[in-house]
Amino acid sequence: MNRIAAAVVVLSVLACSGSTESVVADPSGVGPPKAPAAVALPDMPVPLAHAARPSQGEDVWTPVHPTAEVVVFTSGDAWDGVPVGTAFDAVGASGRVALVYDGTDTILYGCDGGQEMPTARFEADSPVPEGVLVLFPAGGGTGWEVAVPTLEGTPSSSARAWSFGALGSASLRVTGEMKAEQVVQIPGTVGYTNTYESYRMEGDEGPVDLEVDVDVGLPKPDLVLKNKAGAKLVSFVRSYEGLHFELVEMGAVDAQVTGRESLYWCAF
Repeated sequence: MNRIAAAVVVLSVLACSGSTESVVADPSGVGPPKAPAAVALPDMPVPLAHAARPSQGEDVWTPVHPTAEVVVFTSGDAWDGVPVGTAFDAVGASGRVALVYDGTDTILYGCDGGQEMPTARFEADSPVPEGVLVLFPAGGGTGWEVAVPTLEGTPSSSARAWSFGALGSASLRVTGEMKAEQVVQIPGTVGYTNTYESYRMEGDEGPVDLEVDVDVGLPKPDLVLKNKAGAKLVSFVRSYEGLHFELVEMGAVDAQVTGRESLYWCAF
């Protein structure tokens, strides 16, 4: 059979099949590779991450790292079993960010030159605004609405309020000399109400005062996430020696604090 005849035969087969697409058999019989399963988060007190900068950022608390775009403060060997290159998601002020794990190291964090803090470092697929992020396995960051709380009205010594836009609101109201009650209202959830207690170190006196800022030991809403299943609220809580980030999770029937990250900054 010459080449022209062979070509005619091939065209006739394609015409009979009703298709002009080429079909190439997989000689291995294995088929295309499957997408890797999402890797669970390592055991950590609270799944929070922080945007990093190569030099001091606008916020004094922002971690400084020469190459990482996002860091997670860690301890022990929690991240040692995670392969470099593993994908994760994070959700922060700008929404979802895809992350790639790049290993662990230490950075200096705190006043007077800081102290060494172990971190897990990540690359991000888009610019990350300064601030805290909630960390998820790959794919877990989709479907979340995000709000950055904004101050509502004029604070007084006894009360403050924040708006989450369409996602709800929060308030903090003094209920005693050193106590204040936080009330969070997010549609579709039971909300969250809790009493917090401030305190004073030696040489510092006076009752709780919310006019200038949220007092020591009391929560200041920092980030809100909401989806069909519920909501997450990250609050910033300052202390005399450092800072804390508290995570509250709210569903349709209950709400609870699910973790708190404590970062030492300075001995004031």
